[in-house]
Amino acid sequence: MDSAGFASLSCTRRMPRVDGLQLVDRVSSDYPEIPVILMTANGSEEVALEALELGAAGYVPKLQ
Repeated sequence: MDSAGFASLSCTRRMPRVDGLQLVDRVSSDYPEIPVILMTANGSEEVALEALELGAAGYVPKLQ
């Protein structure tokens, strides 16, 4: 992935090939200049805290 074309990244927690928290961790480590927002309908305060600790710029709960 080349960060030059991205202003930000938003992802969901449940994806086919990778968990959203893993993606937050990877992008935050490899491309710290790109803010990552995690969205999920299956979250909790613990998930939000973990996402922020892994480097997410924000956490958005989806309405069910």
